[in-house]
Amino acid sequence: MEPTQGQQELDKPIDVTSNRLVFLISLDQELRNDLSDQLGNYGFDILPFPDLEAARVAMQAKVPLAMIADLSEAHDENPMTLAELKLFRHQAVPVLIVSNEDGFLSRLQAVRFGGDFYFQKPVDLFSIVEVLDRLTDSLMPDPYRVLVVTGPATNNPSVQALDDSPDVSIFRLKGPDHIFDALLEFDPELVLLDLYYPECLGMELSAVIRQQDGYGGLPILFQSTETDPIKKGAALKRGGDEILSSSIEPGDLYQSIALRVERYRTVISQTVRDSLTGLFNHTTTRKKLETEVMRCQKQNEMMGFAMIDIDKFKHVNDTYGHSAGDRVIQNLARLLKQRVRRNDIVGRYGGEEFAVIVTGMDRDSIKDRLEEIREDFSNVVHSYLNYQFQCTFSCGLTFYPDHPGAQELNDAADEAMYRAKSHGGNQVQFRLPSTAGQ
Repeated sequence: MEPTQGQQELDKPIDVTSNRLVFLISLDQELRNDLSDQLGNYGFDILPFPDLEAARVAMQAKVPLAMIADLSEAHDENPMTLAELKLFRHQAVPVLIVSNEDGFLSRLQAVRFGGDFYFQKPVDLFSIVEVLDRLTDSLMPDPYRVLVVTGPATNNPSVQALDDSPDVSIFRLKGPDHIFDALLEFDPELVLLDLYYPECLGMELSAVIRQQDGYGGLPILFQSTETDPIKKGAALKRGGDEILSSSIEPGDLYQSIALRVERYRTVISQTVRDSLTGLFNHTTTRKKLETEVMRCQKQNEMMGFAMIDIDKFKHVNDTYGHSAGDRVIQNLARLLKQRVRRNDIVGRYGGEEFAVIVTGMDRDSIKDRLEEIREDFSNVVHSYLNYQFQCTFSCGLTFYPDHPGAQELNDAADEAMYRAKSHGGNQVQFRLPSTAGQ
C-alpha cells in the first residue's frame, strides 16, 4: 500500500517553535487539497490524512497545534475515535469538526467525537484561520515587559527571580538618568521603581514618566521598606499604582505584575487597536514609526517601511457588498500578522491601506518576505455568503536611513505604492533616495 500524502511529508522538517502544524483528516481529497493550499497561504504547516488511523500513526512523531476532521463521511473503520486521539500522549489537541450537516444531532456527534469547534460546509476559511490564530497566540503569549530601575529596594531576590520566568521580560536600568532611552528602546508594559534613589525620589521619577506622551496610563509599582503611610500616600499621588514590600515573595510579585499588565493590555487594545482588524490604528502606527526611527538613529540600525493597498477594492465593495470588503480587509490583516515576525509592527492605515515596519533584516530579505506575502494573498480564496473571489495588493517599500525621518519614509513608501498600482498592481515597488536613482 502506498503511503498517504501526510505520511510522505512526515519526514519534512517542521519548525516546532512556530506551533503551526495542523493535521487535516478527510476522505474528501478535494477538500484536503483545497484546505491545505489555502491554510498554507497563512503560514500553517498542513499534514493531510484520509482517516484517523493514519493521523494516529503520524502523531507518534509529531503532535500538532490542532486537528481538522471531516465528519461528513463515516469513520467507523478506525480503531480510535477523535475523542481518544485528541488526548494522545497526554496532550489535549484541539479538534475542529467539518460537516455537511448543521443540525443538533450532527453537532452532538461532533462533541462526542471530541470536537471543540464546528464548521458547516462549504467551509468558511476565515473562521478556521481565526480559530487557528487564537490557538497559536495562546501557545505563544507575549511575555510581560517590565522595566526595573535598580535601587536598594528593587535589588532583591524576588525581582531577580523574574529572570527565570518565561512569562516576563526584564530590562534593568542601573539608575534614573537614562529613563527616556529605556522607555523608547524597551517599550515597557510596567515600570518597577524604588521609592528612594541617590539622584531623586521614586515618586519624582514616576511623575517624570507620566509627563511623557503615551505613558500616562503605564503601570508603575514601587518597592520599599517605607512604613510611613503619609510618605506612601504622597508617592501614590505622584503617579504610582501600588507600593510593595521589598521582601515580597516572588510569586506575589509576579501576580501583582501580571494583574497590572493584563489590565493595561486590555485598555491599550481598546485605544490603540483598529476595531475591525485588531491591528494598530493609524495614529498608533504613525507613533510607532516615529519611535522606531528614533531608535534606529540611536542604535545605528536599518529599518524597512512598507505601505500596502488592496487592488481594485472599490470593485469588491460594488460587486459583493461592503461586508465582503470588510472580510477581505480582515483576511489581509490576519495574513500580515501571521507572516511577519512577532517583533515587527503591522497597522491599518485606513480603509484598505496597511503599514508594516520591519527591523533586523536586510533590504533583500524584507523585499522577499513582502513578495511572499503578496503572492500568498493573491492565492487566498475569499468567501462571503455564496461568493468566492480573489484579490491582490500593491506594496511600496522604502528604508531608513535612505529616508531619515518618519514623514519622509511615509511619503516615499506611499509614492512607491502608487507606482506599483499604476503598473498594474499585484507587485512590490522600491522607493530609493533620489540621489540613488529609482
